Amino acid sequence: MVLLTIFIIIVILLGIIFAIGIYFKDKCYELGDCKKCWVVTNETEKYNSMIDIILCACQRTKSNEYSDQSLNNKIMSLYKSTTGSSGDVKDICEGKLPLVKYK
Repeated sequence: MVLLTIFIIIVILLGIIFAIGIYFKDKCYELGDCKKCWVVTNETEKYNSMIDIILCACQRTKSNEYSDQSLNNKIMSLYKSTTGSSGDVKDICEGKLPLVKYK
């Protein structure tokens, strides 16, 4: 009975440690070959990472003369989910719409 209790306590402790690890590990987002990671608990870092990904993806799509419609749509979607505003991919990538990072 004592061994069973010790086993249950160990399993519970391992579960708690696992849950804490999942919660505090870095989160990442990838758009094409642009990837950025941030600490889960830091919303400013997450926002700035999304802006970095948009800027990176804009470089890719501009170098291909905006020919990759899938990438263009993903940029517009990420821009909208990050900033709350909609915009055309050219306006986003050519600086006509704001891409502000916070300190």
